[in-house]
Amino acid sequence: MEITSQRQLRAHGQPDFCYLCGEVLDGSVRTNRDHCPPKAFFATPDRENFPILLPTHETCNNKWHKADEIISIVADALHTKNKSQNAALTRKLDAKKVQIGSSSVAAISNFPLAPMAARIVRGMHALLYHDFMPEKTRSKFHVPIPEADKDSLRMRVPLEQTFAFLRVLNKALLTNTADVVRAYNGKFKYACTWEKLDDGTPFCIACFDIYSFHILSPPVERFPSVFLGMYIPTHVPINASWASELDVPFQNEDLLHPWVQT
Repeated sequence: MEITSQRQLRAHGQPDFCYLCGEVLDGSVRTNRDHCPPKAFFATPDRENFPILLPTHETCNNKWHKADEIISIVADALHTKNKSQNAALTRKLDAKKVQIGSSSVAAISNFPLAPMAARIVRGMHALLYHDFMPEKTRSKFHVPIPEADKDSLRMRVPLEQTFAFLRVLNKALLTNTADVVRAYNGKFKYACTWEKLDDGTPFCIACFDIYSFHILSPPVERFPSVFLGMYIPTHVPINASWASELDVPFQNEDLLHPWVQT
């Protein structure tokens, strides 16, 4: 399944529930539409073709405004550089210089990137499958900006499963066995495919990118360049795409950058 144009989006239709809480939108509570991902992450010209808006309760949507504003200050460095060079705004990031090994790097403590990633995946699940993904769904997400332990200041190394997930997604993109969304002039790219754990439990592997978010950090070896993760819902949507069983060889470096091969 692919949604890569406004025409396809209209034909596919919208969910009839709030993607943040799951309740059906019956008109009894004030509603609005949430940009997912938030439009503030993108340069104005890229918002025209085309944004994704999902139905929400007004109160559910409002809970995310502060987090969206914080992340948009950093995301702005990927395009217009208006917010990211505004001292009054960047002070909200609570940035500090920390020593990691022999290098001094900038660290941000007030940066809710992982919750934002999980929310976008929930939005794409609702959009693609017209199915609600609860916030407490069992999941694990990698973000393309290195994270460090607060006490030791040592970088958290990606789990080995992360590279296995990348192999599955790269293969799915090459073999057209992924469900795909592209929006905001192609600056937002999302792909997911379905697999089974060793015990037969089905789960979804998903990744997305906003511009090339990873370039906001110094280069790190063997570090995936996209938002990547897996989640285990209570059921599999009937229109989900299952991962290819073909054997496709990849170089290890290729795995770090989905979409490069496609």
